[in-house]
Amino acid sequence: MTRIRSLVDTAYNIDPRIIKFKQEDKEAKLAVKKARQDAILAHKELIRKQEVEALRKEREEKEKQEAEEKARQEVLKAEKESLKKIMKKERKNIRDICKANNYFISSDKDLVKHMSSVESICELYSADELRTLFKKLQSKNAKAEFCNEISNVENGHNHINNDNEEEWSSDEIQMLIKAVNVFPAGTNQRWEVVANFITQHVPNSDKSAKQVLAKAKELQKNDFSKSTLKEEANAKAFDKFEKEKKNIQKVDVVVASERLDDKPWTKFEQELLEQGLKTYPSSLGAERWEKIASHLPNRTKKDCMKRYKELVELVKSKKAGSTTKSQTS
Repeated sequence: MTRIRSLVDTAYNIDPRIIKFKQEDKEAKLAVKKARQDAILAHKELIRKQEVEALRKEREEKEKQEAEEKARQEVLKAEKESLKKIMKKERKNIRDICKANNYFISSDKDLVKHMSSVESICELYSADELRTLFKKLQSKNAKAEFCNEISNVENGHNHINNDNEEEWSSDEIQMLIKAVNVFPAGTNQRWEVVANFITQHVPNSDKSAKQVLAKAKELQKNDFSKSTLKEEANAKAFDKFEKEKKNIQKVDVVVASERLDDKPWTKFEQELLEQGLKTYPSSLGAERWEKIASHLPNRTKKDCMKRYKELVELVKSKKAGSTTKSQTS
């Protein structure tokens, strides 16, 4: 029986038909397996291509949006630059015609007030308003027109209109508080500088100088005094600045310094000098002192520079004395 079984197995193993059948069955299974693997690879490749295509479209869309935003920003920048040039020209016209007419004063005591009002008008008025005012100042009733504009400015002035009705975010208000502290009164074109400061530090903010000034006045009318604004800002970011500022005691600029070997400066001359320092920034260089001296009939450019240096030294000595006193105590 064992022999017969052995003969059957041997015949089965060497039968070419059986061998061919096994080989075909094996190849069929391998083909199915390979087809399954190829299908999986093809599916993965399809997904990869779809992902690559989606990323390409997303990148192209992003680049398109960035290009459009860049173009929009360039247009806005060009418009702002154009407006800035126009504003600079109109402001120069107002300043020049006021200076040429001695600021339309009736007496010398009005000079400082009128000079300050001219700067306020230049900061607050739009290009069209400045252009209209310039035409008025060229008329026969120029002085009356100028006095009327001063009255408007002093009374809160009707040029601050509904621009400020736009809602202010908490971030914008906080930046306004900081900017009021960083750029104190006397800063050249202060409210434009403050508006630019807010725009740079608060995304999607585009407040104008008029809106900024109106908001600052509104905060003050609601019992937010200047000192309160500074305290609130210092609590956030300017503690060191305020401490150093408080150490500087106010110098009595009315009393002439004992070190001045020339004739003493009067209170009126001192006010003119201070207004001149506010009106003409240090960026003008040597021309600055010539312009300042032109408003002081009895003082030369050298006198103004000397007086300024004297006052700076007085402030430094006061500060040093205060620091020494606090250290010893």
